[in-house]
Amino acid sequence: MGNPHSSPVFGWRARIGFLHPSSGTVTAGEWSRWAPTGVAFVPSRFQVVDVVPEKVRGSEDDLARAATELRSSDIDALVQVGTPFGFIDGADGDRALAERLTQAAGVPAVTMMTAVVEALHHLGIHRPAILTPYVDSLDALLAARLVADSIEPAAMVGLGEISNLAINSTPSQVAYRLAKKLWKETSDADGLFISSGGLATFDIIEILESDTGLPVVSSNSAGLWAGLRLVDVAPLIPGLGVLFAPGRNEGKSAPAGAQDR
Repeated sequence: MGNPHSSPVFGWRARIGFLHPSSGTVTAGEWSRWAPTGVAFVPSRFQVVDVVPEKVRGSEDDLARAATELRSSDIDALVQVGTPFGFIDGADGDRALAERLTQAAGVPAVTMMTAVVEALHHLGIHRPAILTPYVDSLDALLAARLVADSIEPAAMVGLGEISNLAINSTPSQVAYRLAKKLWKETSDADGLFISSGGLATFDIIEILESDTGLPVVSSNSAGLWAGLRLVDVAPLIPGLGVLFAPGRNEGKSAPAGAQDR
């Protein structure tokens, strides 16, 4: 056996807690694979089976329970995964959720939806073409939330999928082809946004940017970017597109929706 004192300490640079849908696997896989050196992610799961408004709405108690369980993990910040939970009740509902999670976990918290809005603004994207896996009723709520934050969807296509397990099983190549098709059919988009932490995107973001000439934000890329900013780790990750490029992430600035400790 080796010397136990020589073993790496995971999270020596930062420990980011994240609230993860029970039926999801993509966010944990993508974040861990692309994590900066010394950054660890500590999950706590909340119940998600179907991604429809009646299932998403009213989940605050379960989210708060999952956040409270991370109090014993010595995390530095918290990211809530699952974009619809931040837009189902508009911007006011999103802020209230972030505040409740901050109180529950005892550390600064940001929702994935707030992270998306901040990332789009950071890149100057005001008219994104949007790909989602959602049903039409959720797409309408997402569009309304973005408009409230001065982001006007240039086009939006949803896959109409209900099962979160099915969403998490969608190959990234499918998202690539659908997003590229949407770009070809949209003349005035200034960026691409792929919604849902359940859609794998990290392997295709830079390829999409190269092939379309547009900046690309996904829910998972925005959530990782926001989490790193919360713990003052520069979000500089080669291969994840312009959101993580040098020159766009200088200095310390947490997402506007993040709550103070």
